Amino acid sequence: ASIREAEHTLLIAIVLVGLALSARRSRAASVPRRKMASLEVALAAAVGLVLTLYAAWIVDQREPHDHRQAFHQLAASRTGAIADTLANLRSTELEGLARFFESSGNVTREAFEQYTSYLTRKPAIQTWEWVPAVPADDKHGFETAAQAAGWRDFEIWQGDGQGKRAAATGRAMYYPVLHLAPLTGNEQGIGYDLGSEPVILAALEEAARTGLPTGTEPTAYTQGTEPEKAILICRPVFDRDEPKALRGFAVAVLSMGRLMRTMASDRSVTLDLSLLRTGEAPEPLAVTRAAST
Repeated sequence: ASIREAEHTLLIAIVLVGLALSARRSRAASVPRRKMASLEVALAAAVGLVLTLYAAWIVDQREPHDHRQAFHQLAASRTGAIADTLANLRSTELEGLARFFESSGNVTREAFEQYTSYLTRKPAIQTWEWVPAVPADDKHGFETAAQAAGWRDFEIWQGDGQGKRAAATGRAMYYPVLHLAPLTGNEQGIGYDLGSEPVILAALEEAARTGLPTGTEPTAYTQGTEPEKAILICRPVFDRDEPKALRGFAVAVLSMGRLMRTMASDRSVTLDLSLLRTGEAPEPLAVTRAAST
């Protein structure tokens, strides 16, 4: 601001000097024309210099503002796209899948695959799943029915802590993955008990208690080979005739890496996605790097 004021003062001074010279010229005809012309040239040069400096100052002040404005617009477009994706997932796609099960009795594997065929084109979602709630007393009968429906050797299983598959035991309620899309590349997820993971179990129980879609804490849960963090969005489904009887959950596995790659497909900027908690350091979830120039 001080530079701008100094330039304004200098410009005013030059104008006043120019007016004084013009008045003097009109009164003093005896002043040599060559001397008066030199003063006028100097005056014009001074005015031009001040105007040039002023224009440079305007450009210098405007450039950071333009950069900030461009950054805000770019950031708004990226974050807005992520918000739209999440809102559409919750309110339309996952809700539609849940209502499909609410309005149906026994959904076959073929019917599930047909319904989810358009959902699997959503690049940010790793898998869409139907996860029934199976009481411990019904576990054996459920496994037998699933095998009869075409899932050969189906069993409700969990990890044994060493990365190996083991039969799920010791719980009053099981939450196995019965249907999953896309199935190709994710076959090993069939029968996996989501209730065996405390992070996922907490979200399932919260969703069942509130009746609302609920997301898990970021987890390393994967059905394929992607070593990326994901959030499971769980929408509870209740029996039509017994509204308090939980049938299961429609689940969308939202991959943080896929979400970021979808939002930054033009590779023009670097985007970092982190989870913020009060009093804790940010937890990195995913990052995309701008293409090198």
